[in-house]
Amino acid sequence: MKIVDIDRITLNPELMSYSDAKTGYNFAKRLQERSNELRHEIEASGRIIPPIILRSEDNRLMDGHCRYSALKDMGVKSIYAYIGNLQ
Repeated sequence: MKIVDIDRITLNPELMSYSDAKTGYNFAKRLQERSNELRHEIEASGRIIPPIILRSEDNRLMDGHCRYSALKDMGVKSIYAYIGNLQ
């Protein structure tokens, strides 16, 4: 586990733009809703959140999108992350 500068984390553009016309699901919109909920929980109760997971090759966010988004919106500059590779 490492502490990573939050601005060095990259997002998957395909995932961030994903939407399903049949169901009306929009990943980015739902992510923002869930991140806002998590942010309120963190601010209200000091909830501790687990580390995110990054791909070592490019610091691509693999898991923890809500945690990343909530903390970034809160102005947090660094985040705990597990970093792995594709092997």
